[in-house]
Amino acid sequence: MEKLKILITSNDYRFQKNGVSIFVEKLFKELRARGYDARVLALSDCNRSKKENYEYFIASCSAPYYYDSRMSFRYNDKLLDELKDWKK
Repeated sequence: MEKLKILITSNDYRFQKNGVSIFVEKLFKELRARGYDARVLALSDCNRSKKENYEYFIASCSAPYYYDSRMSFRYNDKLLDELKDWKK
């Protein structure tokens, strides 16, 4: 039987420490520990996309007027294509 696939998305993850990022990190680790095929899609801390194991970070930049926030306009990215293929 195929494992249940779960994609967690968050703009606050790993590079920021707040309630949302801590919850997402713990949820992701627990789902993986229980055998689910869980992945995380989040904003990168720089203007380059990168992948670390099952965590996908899409290129982003600082958001004007919002302290310590990031935004991204990437919609054509090889990591997003990889996630689309994983979903099938």
